[in-house]
Amino acid sequence: MSLIVSACISTAVVLLYEVFGFKFVAIPFLPVATIGTAVAFYISILFSRG
Repeated sequence: MSLIVSACISTAVVLLYEVFGFKFVAIPFLPVATIGTAVAFYISILFSRG
């Protein structure tokens, strides 16, 4: 069920950006990648202590 919800949200964001021209929904890649990398390091360190 969550896959369908995620697909619907993703489709809505793409439609808002591409079709309707709402450019404010764009998220820069660099902050997302940095936060994702930090979370991955944190989780790996957390589970390696276990």
